Amino acid sequence: MALTLSVIVPVYNVERYLEKCLKSILSQGLSQDCYEIILVDDGSTDNGRNICDIYASNESNISVIHQMNQGLSVARNVGLSKARGEFVLFVDSDDFLQQGVFEILVSTMKESKLDVLRFKYMRVLEGEQPLMEPSQTPKASIISDVYVGHNYLIHRLGNECYAWQFIIRKDLLSQNGLYFKPGIIFEDTEWTPRILEKAQRVSEIDLLVYYYLIREGSITQSSSERVICGQMNLIDILKEQGSHLEAREWYNGMIAHMVISIITTLGTNLYNQRELYLSELKRKNVYPLSYYNASKRARRKISIINLSPKLACMIIHLTNK
Repeated sequence: MALTLSVIVPVYNVERYLEKCLKSILSQGLSQDCYEIILVDDGSTDNGRNICDIYASNESNISVIHQMNQGLSVARNVGLSKARGEFVLFVDSDDFLQQGVFEILVSTMKESKLDVLRFKYMRVLEGEQPLMEPSQTPKASIISDVYVGHNYLIHRLGNECYAWQFIIRKDLLSQNGLYFKPGIIFEDTEWTPRILEKAQRVSEIDLLVYYYLIREGSITQSSSERVICGQMNLIDILKEQGSHLEAREWYNGMIAHMVISIITTLGTNLYNQRELYLSELKRKNVYPLSYYNASKRARRKISIINLSPKLACMIIHLTNK
């Protein structure tokens, strides 16, 4: 039977969560001949390395790659270079999947001849149960309209660019060299618009597939200077990517989203360093911020920031005292 799907799972120091993730991938009701699971151990120093080896020895469709720690982007790229399936799905190793969704996703991709399909996800706080138990069997869902990728980027993507929220035709990635940029954080936000710019047929499905675990210590939950520096770097990347594209309004909207996040962090956690980062934002020439795709709440924040970033930072600081 032809190998249909490659599931790529980067692994780094997640021994507490890894088995739940792997069991959810293996509990899909799809023949193991149809899909492979590629575990990329990115230099784990905990028991995650051994867990990978145990599962690879017990399951015929699991392979494991051990490497020195090089970051999430490189780990995903290594997995992608080894993928043999017609379609690719990324899963972070602290998250888990709804049961019985692979067959729906694969059949939808084939029947609608899609390059990219976006599905639903649910945030789950660590220690809490998801609202929909993974034991429930989902029903097939009807996809929305099919878009050219460029139009999907402008009209449908919004600010959420998670790589794990898509199933993607592998040839789209390999033939266009669409790999993750090494050495950055928030790599999904840099990668996703590039995918959509190359895709010809993109759609979305009203199907809950993915449970995204919100846990302490993860990069996206941290308010450290490293995160702000990563966001500053991402602003430069987005400005360059969007400068020559018709979709520059989406890029400007995402830059505004980043700036709001930075100023919020400065106001709440790094107020004593606000002058340094506010000056850097000014040098990047990001103002006035775009209102594109902003919610009512975000539009209010943008209005204050455009009036005075320093004032916006001060208001956030006083509000959170």
